Amino acid sequence: MQVQTPVALDIARSELTLKLVGPDGGAPTAEQGWVTLLTDLDRQTILVFDNPAVTRHRIRPGRYLVQTYLLTGDPYLPDVASLMRPSLDLTTDQALTMDARLAKPIAVSVPNPKATAIHQELGWTIRLEQPQIWGSNDPFGVLMGIPFDHLRTAQIGAGETAGFVSYVNGMWGQVRQRSLHNSPYAYRVYLYEPEKMMTGLTRDLRADDFATVRSQISADVAGVPVARTAVAHTPGNSPIYRDERNIPPSFTYDAPSIITEYYNQDKQAVWKSTSAQPRYTYYESAWTSFQPGRTYTVKWANAVAGPVFPEPNFGQQFATRYWGDLIGGPGPLHGDGTGHMGFRHVRGGSVQVNLYRNGVKVGDRNETPWVWNVPAETGDYRLAATFRSDPAFTLSTVVDAEWTFKSGHVGDGELVKLPMTAIRFTPELNINNRAPANRLFEIPISLDRQVGAAPGQTSSLTVDASFDDGKTWQQLTVQRSGEKAVVRVYNPAGTGFVSLRAAATDTSGNTVKQTIIRAYQY
Repeated sequence: MQVQTPVALDIARSELTLKLVGPDGGAPTAEQGWVTLLTDLDRQTILVFDNPAVTRHRIRPGRYLVQTYLLTGDPYLPDVASLMRPSLDLTTDQALTMDARLAKPIAVSVPNPKATAIHQELGWTIRLEQPQIWGSNDPFGVLMGIPFDHLRTAQIGAGETAGFVSYVNGMWGQVRQRSLHNSPYAYRVYLYEPEKMMTGLTRDLRADDFATVRSQISADVAGVPVARTAVAHTPGNSPIYRDERNIPPSFTYDAPSIITEYYNQDKQAVWKSTSAQPRYTYYESAWTSFQPGRTYTVKWANAVAGPVFPEPNFGQQFATRYWGDLIGGPGPLHGDGTGHMGFRHVRGGSVQVNLYRNGVKVGDRNETPWVWNVPAETGDYRLAATFRSDPAFTLSTVVDAEWTFKSGHVGDGELVKLPMTAIRFTPELNINNRAPANRLFEIPISLDRQVGAAPGQTSSLTVDASFDDGKTWQQLTVQRSGEKAVVRVYNPAGTGFVSLRAAATDTSGNTVKQTIIRAYQY
């Protein structure tokens, strides 16, 4: 979003008369800090007015969101009043009064009196149109780092604004020696008001307002702590995507470990959580709603790490053909056994992706995912990827995957998910991703069609196992029912690794082959 400063040559034709009223009912004073932001909802640009002595402004006609901040008190930890008019029609002259006396306090608490508030945030988003293929195009505003007891909010003017959402978001945990590491609990709160700016908010949350989520987190790399984050949003509005300048703090934990988090559930809000060993791995959940009072158990970084096709956030994530003659892919190559989207950093490893059309290479890349221009005519494609992990990784040290499918031109603005399937192995392992030795061991398999792709049913599936890192293979007996299957492996005595290889074909002739070296250990 661009920031524009109005100048004398502005082509605006409408006049906005802006009156600012302080907490005492008087005009702005020198001790007060006032700033008003006008977000042009048609052009998605911002005008900034920071001189309260100027009351008349010439504005380009259009529909605007108007937000005024009043800062008082300690300049390092100010009291902030946020006054919001979610929609103002400036196709004609308008007069608007932003009255700080209307602002009401924000007060939110969690049931554990020992929990410390470590992040508190006030924000808004507005949906103007459906998100574009990549990412969010919803304008948003967010105020971070100001404790709730220093915030007051108000909507200016009556009525509701379609697509607008105001919210507060908070995190509470145990702080020891100024650190969140290994906090025995984490409270995550998201409360929102649809179509209005909330005028204050008081919420004394009880234990039965939260779902309990116990996460069993395995370690892909020994000795590297796991960082946990979560974000919420309201269906119909995009979440606020952040960069390193405004990201909330992470809870960190030694891994492997079992951690406890508490999530509230406000109306139709949904949560997405992430789990990462920074600079090594990244996992992300699907958007999830929780039922207050329930306890959930979730595994993260559980073997077997390999290709997955989870529910995407936006249309062209993962393997797609779009904008006529672009093909992107493949999907995530290191999702966990639960099915969380997962990626690994290359670091000291390597990755090679090749795209073939009618037997001829038409693209390659040493990173994934990637996008290639391809001929418009329908062709037979093969997308092959080999990822060799950094030596710090113990499992899924090599993931080799290959898909074949047909694809042809799609219309401008259209998007077609490629008919690709991931073969996901989900053995029951302990938190160290270890199976019992010297016994017959069952491995469930899920054949996960890419979400949104043309329907297809698996017609054949073969699975092999190796106990010498892929030098030799033993074919396993497959018991399949639809898109689920199971195989049984006799894990040898002692300690070692099992590698897995599988191939599947669907009723339309699309194929997938996967080889995972050191899929799990025994």
